[in-house]
Amino acid sequence: MKIFLTLFSRHLSIALVSTLLLVTVNSCKSTVTSGPPSKASLSENSSNTYTKPKERSTRFKKKPGDAMADFQKDRRHGRFILKQYGIPGPLTPYYNKLLTEELGIKIEVISEVMLPPNTLRYAKEYNALMAGAIQEKYGPDIFLEARRRAKILKAQVQSGSLR
Repeated sequence: MKIFLTLFSRHLSIALVSTLLLVTVNSCKSTVTSGPPSKASLSENSSNTYTKPKERSTRFKKKPGDAMADFQKDRRHGRFILKQYGIPGPLTPYYNKLLTEELGIKIEVISEVMLPPNTLRYAKEYNALMAGAIQEKYGPDIFLEARRRAKILKAQVQSGSLR
């Protein structure tokens, strides 16, 4: 009986969390899809402004064979670009800041969600080619060093010693 109650309570907890999550997601959807406020509501309160958020392109579609051509074109123009995809980790903003501001490497976010297999293969191939060029210019340990410094930067920002 005790095992049954334990399993039942876990199932109930999961069901409650799932329900709360659905309610939260649905309320967020209704907020997001409600659109801009009407002109009447803006005229009633002049401090109420609406700025339409920039929409991310979900149409980034490349084939793996495009990676070499894109890499060569970017190198001809002297550009260092890395394709970023997936959910950003806790170090990502600090790591990107170091790469961008100190090394001049542009970070192109192509998606924060899963990619189609061909696009994922393209991004991995492109990044492998570009990483080789970056390591050739800055040294073989450049990415490890940037990660180490990103950890330090994050700790400094969180402690308040650096803003």
